[in-house]
Amino acid sequence: MKKINFTSQTDSELYKYLKHYCLEVPETDKGKLIRAEAVKSLTSYQAMLDGEEDRRVKVTFHKSGDPTQGEYVFIGLNGRGYQVPFDTSVVLPESVVKVCDDAVVTTFKQSTASSLGQIVHDTFSHKLYPYTIIEYMDEEGMMAHDEKLKK
Repeated sequence: MKKINFTSQTDSELYKYLKHYCLEVPETDKGKLIRAEAVKSLTSYQAMLDGEEDRRVKVTFHKSGDPTQGEYVFIGLNGRGYQVPFDTSVVLPESVVKVCDDAVVTTFKQSTASSLGQIVHDTFSHKLYPYTIIEYMDEEGMMAHDEKLKK
């Protein structure tokens, strides 16, 4: 992504960038743009994108056995949504995939220890959206992947 100096942009250009990146427009009660917050938001978003654009991964999501799961994994990160089918290889930014590491289901099972009659709680945790990283994509791999999609 080309570096943009947001401090030199007009208010209308800042609005345009905020809308383009689906970021919240910071406004006063009277609807006037809060310029400092807009510049800060856009600058931090651009910095996040810079790290994300270079590092993409080919990944496959697997069903976890949760009966409430649909046909897709829906991942939201920084105002962008990704709808990814299960058991299909896709290329995503690594930071989007890593969000799924925090989607964990914890279940508790109660059991009784026979000799003392004590109640014991066992804890089980598993990922809601388990995945396998197939490969890290460099620019050459991305171009080959894009060509395959065009066919």
